[in-house]
Amino acid sequence: MNDTTAGPSMRPPGAAVPERVLPLEGVRNFRDLGGYETLDGRRVRWRRIFRSASLGSLTPRDHAQLEGLGLRVVFDLRATDERAQEPVRWSSGRGPRLLDHDYVLDLSALSQVLPRPDADVAAARGAFIRLYEGLPAHFAAAYRALFAALLRHEAPLAFNCSAGKDRTGVGAALLLAALGVPRDTLVADYLLSNEHYRPGPEAAAAMSRRHGEWLRALRPEMLQVMLSVDASYLEAAFAAIERQHGSVDHYLESALGIDRRARDALRQLYTEP
Repeated sequence: MNDTTAGPSMRPPGAAVPERVLPLEGVRNFRDLGGYETLDGRRVRWRRIFRSASLGSLTPRDHAQLEGLGLRVVFDLRATDERAQEPVRWSSGRGPRLLDHDYVLDLSALSQVLPRPDADVAAARGAFIRLYEGLPAHFAAAYRALFAALLRHEAPLAFNCSAGKDRTGVGAALLLAALGVPRDTLVADYLLSNEHYRPGPEAAAAMSRRHGEWLRALRPEMLQVMLSVDASYLEAAFAAIERQHGSVDHYLESALGIDRRARDALRQLYTEP
């Protein structure tokens, strides 16, 4: 059973708990956000909302498995050029509706630090912290569209970026927060990418094609930082939200259009007693 974050309180007696991580052949880090307990004692519904790395390498078996989920929408958080280089193709006309958001991905916070010969792991993590501080503002329009699709009842829904850990990680944390999941639980969900996004040796070459040749020459310890997550990154995103908006709830309302009524609607749709 891959539900590694669900403690005993999240497994009702006699109830089968679905697998959190779906074992796809061509896609890493495809995970169900269901099962998490909220602050008011409800649980996020299983098999309604999924998070993932890029879906550009789906195999025929993966297609069949995802069709079995009944996905209605896939929201692709990757940049315009990332989607062009690795498009998502469905093997039949029964695929979900594809949503996306056009933009240019700016990784200068990382490219100015990680390739430097004098940079250490602490400096690399500091660069990621600075990157994360900007994600809530830079991706507000995309997150707003993601929440809007969920409010339109367009689920089962999956959302993804390239690795399914940074842009997707912040989006998933915001969604779980809106559903009333406590901070420590959504951080634990975020950290699962360290277990389930494990790219092979081709990762640096693939990333360099997408984001620049500076990635190909990274030292192993710098590449490891690039391919992993740390709780301090997500906390940096939330700290930036709190500095700029006062609270996560105010950010949800002012930046994403999710007011109290919308949050209540989301909880009715995607949580259960």
